[in-house]
This record gives sequence, C-alpha cells and structure tokens, in this order.
Amino acid sequence: MSIIGLSIDPSPDLMLEINSLTRRDHRPLYAALQVEPWRFDGSRLHIHGLRKDAYVATGNSEQFPG
Repeated sequence: MSIIGLSIDPSPDLMLEINSLTRRDHRPLYAALQVEPWRFDGSRLHIHGLRKDAYVATGNSEQFPG
C-alpha cells in the first residue's frame, strides 16, 4: 500500500465509500482533498458536492456529468 504525497501527487477527483463499518466522519478529509464523495449504502448510491465548505446531496456528479 502506498501513501499519497499531496505535495507531489494530484488529489483524486472522486472518492467512493462503500458501506464503511466505521462510523467515522470522513467529510473533513474529503473537503480538504476537494473530492466529490460517492457513498454506496448497500442499496443506493449517494453523491455529494461541496458547497461553501459543506457537503450536500446532489443526486448527480459534477465530475462525471451525463
């Protein structure tokens, strides 16, 4: 497993979280990376966009439109 070095590696555009067993809130990390998190809860895909430093459900992707 390698570690992303943000000083040399670009941050990802998309973060996919699949029904994580941890209840840790990863949104501050996602916001720092400026990524669009998608979360699959086992039955439904939830897409969130960053708006004024807070994530809101958007229902569609800004990174991958269409």
